[in-house]
Amino acid sequence: MYFAGPSVEGVEEALSGKENNPSIPVVREACKCLNAGVAAGKYEKQEVLNRISENVSDEILTYQYAHDDRDVWDYIERRMDYDTTKGSSPITIEEGVRQINNAVVPEAIGVIEVPLPIQGGYLRSPRMALTPGETHDPEVIVEPDTVERSGTPEFDRTGEPWIRHCAWREFGGIPEGHIPNVMESETTDRPIDILAYDGEWDPSKIVAGDEKGEVIGIEAKGVSGVTSNRTQTQLREFLETGVLSQLYLAVPHSEREPAIGVLENDSVLDASVGLLAVDEGGMVEIIREAADLELQYDGYKQKGDTYKTGYGELTIPNGKDVQSPFDLSEWRDPLFDDEDQPVVWEDDPRDFIRTVNGRDELDLSNPNEVREELKQYCDQNRVRAYLLRGLSAAPYAKGKPDDRAPKKGYTRLTLTEFETDDGEYGLDLHFGSGSWEGGYVCLVGEQVDDLVTVLASIDNIEEATVTGQGRVIDLGEFQFGYGQNYEYKLSGEQARPEQLLPLQLRSVETDDGIGVRLQLCEDSKCGVDLVMTEVQRLDFLRTIRVARFGRPSEIPGDNGYERVGPEGDDTWDKRRSIEERHQSDLSVF
Repeated sequence: MYFAGPSVEGVEEALSGKENNPSIPVVREACKCLNAGVAAGKYEKQEVLNRISENVSDEILTYQYAHDDRDVWDYIERRMDYDTTKGSSPITIEEGVRQINNAVVPEAIGVIEVPLPIQGGYLRSPRMALTPGETHDPEVIVEPDTVERSGTPEFDRTGEPWIRHCAWREFGGIPEGHIPNVMESETTDRPIDILAYDGEWDPSKIVAGDEKGEVIGIEAKGVSGVTSNRTQTQLREFLETGVLSQLYLAVPHSEREPAIGVLENDSVLDASVGLLAVDEGGMVEIIREAADLELQYDGYKQKGDTYKTGYGELTIPNGKDVQSPFDLSEWRDPLFDDEDQPVVWEDDPRDFIRTVNGRDELDLSNPNEVREELKQYCDQNRVRAYLLRGLSAAPYAKGKPDDRAPKKGYTRLTLTEFETDDGEYGLDLHFGSGSWEGGYVCLVGEQVDDLVTVLASIDNIEEATVTGQGRVIDLGEFQFGYGQNYEYKLSGEQARPEQLLPLQLRSVETDDGIGVRLQLCEDSKCGVDLVMTEVQRLDFLRTIRVARFGRPSEIPGDNGYERVGPEGDDTWDKRRSIEERHQSDLSVF
């Protein structure tokens, strides 16, 4: 079995053992199904953990993920503590172990490189790269092992892969070319099966009138997909983008009549979309010509970043800059909050959030009992992080002169949104870079509203306490001995149960205005005592509002979530080490 693609360095490195990182989604799904088996009484949780420990490789279990101090074993322990098994069916322990072991690239596969002249984000020759017969020959980079098989593969010549391949062989172009995403989703772009060019290869030159050419979109469907409602919807969405000169639907030859019906049953599609039919021998026939569409845009734009139709972030020889981008932020109407106010990142959140002029106006919810563990819902949907100055209980921080003294320096606050099994909206405020620092507090429902009101009003009320549920590291009682420290950890099978935690917020003057001092525990050896600057506070309020009511894709961050520093800039370029060390000479308050 082979893996084939134009860029195979990552797979090649994985097979060589250099970068074969376990896939968290694979591990998570295995744990969810094993949890379902525990809930169904098929086996005990400890039996599952023992079998995983014995039969999953140490390379997988000890792997630590970027931006996180947990290893895979920590993650598995925490997942197996969760009560929720919604949507999961039990599997055998053997199957669970097999799936976790398969979270890395299997070593038996081979690798085929299908060369494209791309280097450093630059496509050297679009015509050669995207024209059938002119591309470089594929090359076997890694030979596969021989594997046993139990059946004979059958090649489906009426399925979508065959239709797409034959259409590309006829028209050339970019497979899975990038076009703006007009669906109500968070991604900036979406693929169309083939984006071909007739004449000029640069859509910006075509739109500007410098060169003649057509931008042709082709959407391929196999037998099962021709008459689905999704096909009509996709074609209408492609037309809506304004980045195509022509649009075709490609189908198996046997399905040409149903496909004609699909187009004729929609007046917009009937007037615009052409039809291609592909037989089992690979011949492509134009059943109906596509209409000439107005080519309005040569790319698309989101959050200030501009991309070229088809090529996305790639640049091409002598290519013009994008002239007329499809602006997704302008095209999409803003979503609305629970007060029917538009939610836009650039707006000042304090204009839309309930604020008070004094503490006597606060009406805070004060939970008086611990509910189910809330951290179980917080394994994904990290929204944003903040690099805060202050003190944190960190028993294993680098450079601390006294193990019982708090770490002095920078600590990460990671904001994660979640939803309980009952559909309640929640936020997890995790202070620290892993399970051995600081603490976390989870807020649900009205508690989230309390936090937002206090942060927006801190100039007026000076201080307030919002109560949530979580865990803290307490250096006063922490046991450093191996095997004695697990109950003091923030996660894991042996961690203490969550408890009600008061998060104290006090106004504090910072260089940029009024910030807020955040404390989990009044004792400096417990939890955290950190300062959030005014620019961070406003960013935090914006983030919560947009994540909760708006489009999270509008939250700034090119590659994942940002770690916002005291001056409001992203600080991931400073690396994680800034969070790990004790900095005795740093002024924190």
